[in-house]
Amino acid sequence: MNLIEAIKAVPDHRHPRGIRHPLWLILAIILLGSCTGYWGYKPLAEFTKNHRSTLIKLFNLPSDIRFPCDSTFRNIILSLDFEVIAVLFNIWAGETLSIAPGELMAIDGKSIKSTSVGGNSSYQNFVSLVSAYSHDRGWVVRHKVMENQERSEIEVVEELVQQLAGSQVVITADALHLQKKTVQLIIDGGNDYIITLKKNQSSLLKVAQKLVESVGAIDTVQTSERLHGRTT
Repeated sequence: MNLIEAIKAVPDHRHPRGIRHPLWLILAIILLGSCTGYWGYKPLAEFTKNHRSTLIKLFNLPSDIRFPCDSTFRNIILSLDFEVIAVLFNIWAGETLSIAPGELMAIDGKSIKSTSVGGNSSYQNFVSLVSAYSHDRGWVVRHKVMENQERSEIEVVEELVQQLAGSQVVITADALHLQKKTVQLIIDGGNDYIITLKKNQSSLLKVAQKLVESVGAIDTVQTSERLHGRTT
């Protein structure tokens, strides 16, 4: 499955009457525009003007095509089912993006701007993308969508860890994911891990601190810097 085939598999729930542009074309433009810095509805419309001839040639479109306007981009983005897109992305990424043994793979969740509701109350909710990101290649190889009120990031990360089983990678994560089950899933999947240790695992932190203090330094380095008339 190439990327366009994956995009074409996204269901189009629009009413047939009045459809001027196929959904796959709109999504492809959103993807290309976003990747080149055209963030927002009006910038995406500007992207089609600035790169009109390239888009026509790339997608074999009629020379007199009228590209979507900013309101069309807005309506499509607001109506998208990101769960479906995440599934299709993972299928495409699994078939297309290779993972080399020994790669550093960062797993983390990031909330999506403007999805937060409920302020700082117990009703707070937001949508997050939890991704597995290759340090070396600079691309996302797997991701999942979650709502804060429905699922925990720990649970979603465990699912991504299982998807990476057998990849022989080194998974990096923040202190939230220093959990017995998560670590065991990483080991069972034949991968290694580097996970931050903080006070959320206080007993383990104390043991680690004592271990570090009991071992002499293997090597040391000292640097100095002069800034604003001071040497530090």
